[in-house]
Order: sequence, then C-alpha cells, then structure tokens
Amino acid sequence: MPTNSDSVASAYRYCERLARRNRPYLYQVARYFQDREKYRAFCSTYASMRIIDDEIDSIPWRGRLSGSQRKRYISEVQNWLKKVIACQDGSPKRTPIFLALEDTFQKFAMPLFPWENLAQAMQKDVGKDSFATFREFLDYAEGAAIAPATVFMFLLTAKRDDTGYFWEYPPRQIYAFAKELALFCYLTHIIRDVSSDLRLSQSGLLYISEQDLKKFGLTKTDLNDFRRKKTVNGNFQKLAARYVARARSYQARGKRLLRNLNPNLEEDSRFALKLLLEFYSETLKKIVRLGYNVFSGREKLTLAEERKLTRRIARQCGFRLRNV
Repeated sequence: MPTNSDSVASAYRYCERLARRNRPYLYQVARYFQDREKYRAFCSTYASMRIIDDEIDSIPWRGRLSGSQRKRYISEVQNWLKKVIACQDGSPKRTPIFLALEDTFQKFAMPLFPWENLAQAMQKDVGKDSFATFREFLDYAEGAAIAPATVFMFLLTAKRDDTGYFWEYPPRQIYAFAKELALFCYLTHIIRDVSSDLRLSQSGLLYISEQDLKKFGLTKTDLNDFRRKKTVNGNFQKLAARYVARARSYQARGKRLLRNLNPNLEEDSRFALKLLLEFYSETLKKIVRLGYNVFSGREKLTLAEERKLTRRIARQCGFRLRNV
C-alpha cells in the first residue's frame, strides 16, 4: 500500500497519539528527528510495542492467575508477535498500528529480534508481579527495556541515500550500543516509578527484586505503607541508593560505547540521544536531592524542568530547536 494513502497516514496519526500518551522521554526526543519518516517510524514501532506491554501490565491480579488464564495471556502475546511478523512479510492485520508498522518495515529494513525479545519478556511477565532476584530482573529487561531501545537506536543510526535507508553498523552492534544505556534508563524508571507501579494490576507490580528488599529489611507491605504516607525510612534510602548506583554504572559503560558512535550520528540524532540521557540523569539527581523519597509526588521532572533542560542541551549541541 503506498505510504501517502489516506489509510496509512491515518494509521500513523493513531500511532502518534498512542506513542505520546503520558509523554514518555523516548517520544519527547523522537519529536526532534528532522527526517519525518524517522519520526513516523518511531511512532509506529513504539506503538506496536506499547500495546502488548500495556495489555500485560493491566492484567488484574497478575500474580494470582490460574494455569488456564496464564495460557490465554501467553497465547495473546504469541498472536501479537505473529501480527508483527506479518507486517514484515507484507500481510498485516488491517488495524492502524499494524498498517503503519508494515509501511515502516518497507522503508526501514530492521530485524525482528527486538520484537521477539519483547514477546519473551511479556510471556515471563504473565502470572508474575515481582522478581525474585536482580538477575531475573535483568533477564526480563532484555525485552522490556532493551528491545524498544534497540529499535530507537536503529532509527538514530539510520542513514539515507538515493535507494533508501541503510546502516553502517551490523544489527548486533546497534544492539550493543543500546543495551547499557537502556539499562541505565530502565533502572531510573524502576526507582522513580515504584509508587505508580504499586498501583497497577490491583495487586501492584514491583520491579525491585525481592532479594534486594530482603537485604535491606523491607517488604512490599513496607513500600505500600511508604506510598500511603509519602515518606521513606533509612533502609529504603539505602536500597534506592543502590539502584541509583547501578543505574550510573550502566550509564558510564554506555557513554564509553557512545564515544565511537557519536561522530557518525547525524546532528538531530546526536541531540536526541544526548537529551534522552540527560532527562534520565537529571531524574536521578532529583531523586537523590529528595533523599530518595520517590513516594513524595515530586520525583519526576516537571514540564518546566524538561523545557529548561531541552534548551540547555540544544545550546550545548548547537542544535536549533523548532516548535514540535
């Protein structure tokens, strides 16, 4: 189907509305792609992943599913992946997200492994509302965090000539560029969003490992008590500091990899990537300033703080901001 058809244009607009919901940082920085095909591709790929992630997150009492219920949700994840594969094959379901995704795959020859990794993570999620160990969490993050970050890295590194889009790096190297920084961003998410995650799925979702909670003398009940009182104790501060330190270690490793990548990125991609990382870095700094009280309601960057940061990074990069 031609990309200028009304149905495909409408499909991309639908994906855009879904991608910008709740203003995720990936969406905020993707708006600065000067090549609007890259922006549209971001919206379709992000929306395609968002729908299955949101569906699994919204399962009521996810940790208490029966065997038949788990099989049903696992089957839904598998069916979602089949629809993604059909988009790459040129035979998508006639729904907005998959029409747009098919068009994106026609322009950007990205591999399927990020979607496959996400499907594996979502299947692990079914029937669980917490992680026993940090290692188990990292295995889950391979799909839940690294998969969308890898797709974003494909768009950041894509270049265009007369024949279309291409990459100077093999897929696994693009994955390697994304991995460490994705874990930095995701760990920041995990500690920042403890309170809001505890409100999900009725029973509450928890991404801090049970192993780490036990080490610092805490339980899920304690965290829910902190959420109600909007305060923390010394044990939680030590736990949160541990997660902040972990996040920063991944940030440092990711930055070392970017030394080889940045010179080959186009101007808008360099700006988008730097801004994304600064959003998360400033979030960590704010959490520390709050004494690690991520239940206060003040742990997220405000809109004013985000705008100020965007202007500062634009000046540093010599990037001209436009209205988006």
